[in-house]
Amino acid sequence: MLELSRTGLSLLSLQACMLGAQKVDITEHAKSDSDQRFKLLLTIAKNNGISVENKLGQVSGSLSGCERCYDLLVVDVVDSMGCLHQQILHDIAIARCMCVLPQGRVIPQSVAVYGMVVDSLSLLQDSALVSDSRTLGFKVADYINDFQMKTHVDIDLSILEYKKLSEPVELLFFNLNEVLTTEETPSFLQQSKTVKLTALNIGQATAVVYWFELTLSPEIKISTLSRQFHWRQAAVMQKRNINVLQGEQMTLKAVCTNSCIDVQVTMPHNSHAR
Repeated sequence: MLELSRTGLSLLSLQACMLGAQKVDITEHAKSDSDQRFKLLLTIAKNNGISVENKLGQVSGSLSGCERCYDLLVVDVVDSMGCLHQQILHDIAIARCMCVLPQGRVIPQSVAVYGMVVDSLSLLQDSALVSDSRTLGFKVADYINDFQMKTHVDIDLSILEYKKLSEPVELLFFNLNEVLTTEETPSFLQQSKTVKLTALNIGQATAVVYWFELTLSPEIKISTLSRQFHWRQAAVMQKRNINVLQGEQMTLKAVCTNSCIDVQVTMPHNSHAR
C-alpha cells in the first residue's frame, strides 16, 4: 500500500499494518519535517503494540521515481478546512501511472462534489478584505474587496447564518479508478459541468457552499458535511451579488482545474445581476 499523506501523521498506514498489509509506504507533499513525523509514527506504533517492522517505510523524492509495485493507493483528498488538497488530483494521476500496479485500486474510489446557492450576509462580510465602507473619509471597500479571495474555507454550515436559495446538487464527480489507456489523461484532472436549478426563495446569490462525498466502497460513503467528522465546508464567493426571485432558474457552471474548484452562478439574460 502507498499512502499519499497530507495531514502530517499517517495513522491510516498504521491501520493497514494492523489489518495485515505486507508493505506500507508513505509519501508526503511537504518534505521539510517528514523524517520527524515518521519517527513520531513509529513511536505511536510501538506504544500501541503495533508491529511495523519490515512493513512501514517512506518513499523519498518525487512520485515519478517511485517503484511500480503497489496494489493500493490511499489518499487524503480533502483538507480539513473543506477544500481539495493542493495538487492532490495531479499527484493521484502520477501515482497511478508510476507507482500503482495496473490492477491496483485507489481509495477513495470516487469523490463527488455537492453544493448549494446561499444568501449569507455574514459570509459576505467574513470574506471581505475591508468591511468598513469608509477609511479616512474615503470610500475604498468596494474597490479593495475586488481583490478578495474567491474561495472561502473553514466554514461550519451548521452554524452559518444563511438563506437557502437552492437544493443541494452534484456539481462534479471524480472517478479515481477510471479505466485508462496508456496514453489517456484522467478525466478528473480537469472537469466542468453545468447544472440548472430552480430558486427556492427570493434573495441574493452571494456564494455557492460546497462539500464532498467520499466513496470508500459501494457500501461505505463519507460526507464532509456530516458533523460526525472533522471536516469543514468551503464556498465560492460570487463577484457580484445576483438578485434571485423564487421560482427562477439559475445556472451553475462548476470547473475544477489544478485541484481548484470554481462555481459561477448566472441568471437568464443576467436580468437581475447588478
